[in-house]
Amino acid sequence: MNEDKLSKFEETLALFTLSPIDFYMILLCAVLFFLFLKLADKLLFTPFVKLYEAREQATEGAGQLATSQSTEAEKLTAQYETELTEARIESMQKKLSVLKEARDSAQSILSAAESDVRAFLNTEREKQKEQQEKLLDRLSGEVETLSSSIVERLLDTQPTQSSYGSH
Repeated sequence: MNEDKLSKFEETLALFTLSPIDFYMILLCAVLFFLFLKLADKLLFTPFVKLYEAREQATEGAGQLATSQSTEAEKLTAQYETELTEARIESMQKKLSVLKEARDSAQSILSAAESDVRAFLNTEREKQKEQQEKLLDRLSGEVETLSSSIVERLLDTQPTQSSYGSH
């Protein structure tokens, strides 16, 4: 039976024009190919795939890192702009406050100066009125004296004139 199988085997090989040695060579080559494939898988394919995946992860990680850094930069920029705007508003409020204080101070200084000037003018007007009254009193006294003097002179000169006219 073994011989029967062997002869069927040889017949089958003969269909492909192969001898039993060729069959063993094919079998040996298949085993060697399988062993080479396993060895190449461990030494070449697996490290290559790992390297490829690591590179993909690094690329993807770098992309994600760049995206996260870009997002963080945008957040920081927005925060910076917000803080800058707040600082500008605060600065403008301080400036307006200082201007208001300066305006109020200037207004109070002007009011004080105006009241001082009014008081000075009132004082000077009163002094002028007093001087005017004194001058008017003095002049009225002098006018009376002068008018009396003129009247006396006129009265003294009238009788002399009538004596001139009778001659």
